[in-house]
Amino acid sequence: MDKRSKELLNWAVQNSESSQEASKPATASRLDPGVIDAILGPDDSTLMVESMKAIKDTSLSLDDRYYLLLNLLTIDSRHSIT
Repeated sequence: MDKRSKELLNWAVQNSESSQEASKPATASRLDPGVIDAILGPDDSTLMVESMKAIKDTSLSLDDRYYLLLNLLTIDSRHSIT
């Protein structure tokens, strides 16, 4: 084993959990749904419903509604089987 690999192995062993610590069950933490939504964004079904509402809104320009329709088709195409 070369010197660099040995140093890496030593570092990994020193910075890893001991077997006793690893056997303890992890405590579950409650994640805030708002934080998850901020990171992942809305789910596809929500995006589809909002897009359809906006497409039907005649106060929006035709270009805006066309763009929303393209986005809706993009969402749908991610689930197509090829």
